[in-house]
Amino acid sequence: MLNQIPQQNVVDMVFDEIMRHIVSGEWKIGDKIPSENELATQLQVSRNSLRQALNRFNALGIIESRHGDGSYVRPVDLAFYLKVIFPMVILGHYDALNVYQLNRAIQNEAARCVCALATKEQELLALVEEMRRCDEANDQAAFLAADMRFHEVIVECGRNPVLISIEQCVNKILAGPLYEVSSQALRKDSIFMHAKIAQGVQARNESSVRDWMAAHMSDIVGRLEKSNYNRTNCEDKTDQLSQSAPTT
Repeated sequence: MLNQIPQQNVVDMVFDEIMRHIVSGEWKIGDKIPSENELATQLQVSRNSLRQALNRFNALGIIESRHGDGSYVRPVDLAFYLKVIFPMVILGHYDALNVYQLNRAIQNEAARCVCALATKEQELLALVEEMRRCDEANDQAAFLAADMRFHEVIVECGRNPVLISIEQCVNKILAGPLYEVSSQALRKDSIFMHAKIAQGVQARNESSVRDWMAAHMSDIVGRLEKSNYNRTNCEDKTDQLSQSAPTT
């Protein structure tokens, strides 16, 4: 039974009440929800307030309204929501160091299980070689694109779709800051550590992979802490990295 809605902040409260029924599983994916008349009556709100709340669900892709048929609960696509959140983070005020610390947590968790589930060790080794070629050519944008793809592959080996989607978005956010702190010395160190990680995965040496990944991520965090990163100056760098990303 739906709860009656108090009259303050009506649209928000209608939204929350409908969301409660979806999250609880009472209204499952594919289910047709009650009609507008039924909902308005049970919630004791106006049709206008109800429609505003339903419009939010339609905009979010959670509910689909079918003309002449009613409204249905849709499957939620995590990648879609992350793509919506990503520009909000980029355009707002954020701390690149905090985002990279999130990435460190993802990578350290991925390193913990990659050896048991890895099927892409050859791609990891090939990406290390690509990083070497880019370093020799002093192509910083392509180098970082290969570097970030390496970390995406590590996460992909864990076969967790949530972490994969988050890692892809985090990489886009971090493209500019990493470009700014990159240097020839960093590239040499990075190649060495990535090679150790890839070799550990190939040998199924979990402790080696974990240790080298932790060392690598801590090294980057330290460089970001010391840098005076200016987000505005990095926007063009993010575009360069996006264009240089290797196809897979």
